[in-house]
Amino acid sequence: MKIFDIHTHILYGLDDGAKTLEQSLQMLRLAKKSGTVGVMLTPHVYGKSFDFEKASAHLKALKQALEDGPELYLGCEFLYSHTGFESLKAGKIPTLAGSKFVLCEFMPSVSFTELKNAVYEVKASGFTPIIAHAERYECLYKNDPILLFELGAKLQLNAGAVLGKNGYKAKQFCKKLLKARRAHFIASDAHDLKKRSPELSKCAAYIEKKFSKELAEKIFYKNPMHIITKS
Repeated sequence: MKIFDIHTHILYGLDDGAKTLEQSLQMLRLAKKSGTVGVMLTPHVYGKSFDFEKASAHLKALKQALEDGPELYLGCEFLYSHTGFESLKAGKIPTLAGSKFVLCEFMPSVSFTELKNAVYEVKASGFTPIIAHAERYECLYKNDPILLFELGAKLQLNAGAVLGKNGYKAKQFCKKLLKARRAHFIASDAHDLKKRSPELSKCAAYIEKKFSKELAEKIFYKNPMHIITKS
């Protein structure tokens, strides 16, 4: 099965993910070994700006050093704030592969009302918000996320949470969303080679066995490719 990972911290020297070019290369080799054909490089953005010059230079070096591996695309994981969003609209923060899709994260304590308001603001400005690692937000355990879908949001789950690495509660939440077909993406959120690695084949096999091959293909490849084709 082809896999496209939309949430990673593989681009070295930008955040708390890979620190060196060699670490980035090792992570990409592992991703390729597990069937990943496309990788969205999404370093954290906590403020109001993104270092495009540094990111572009490191991406160029990475592509030159990567002899044969997944296709690479630049984006970011944007910690949502109103002021930061103004910077995104001004082009100071990247969307996913230059598309209208934005990978948004929130503080774990975010309220459902705050989440709805953020989704509304992002969508009203012509972007499509993808809520990163949705299993981290307690408000989604208590409120039906269909209200967010109606506003135009998409949900991304971390593979580790789906497989139970973040505890029983998070696993059951992911299972509930997947069963109801309310999760749009599963990504690695890779930061390293071991604890949070870019290996997604085990999770893809789990989804295929537990749910269906059709759902696995949609979540791991077709939905991510939609981001690229709509760029």
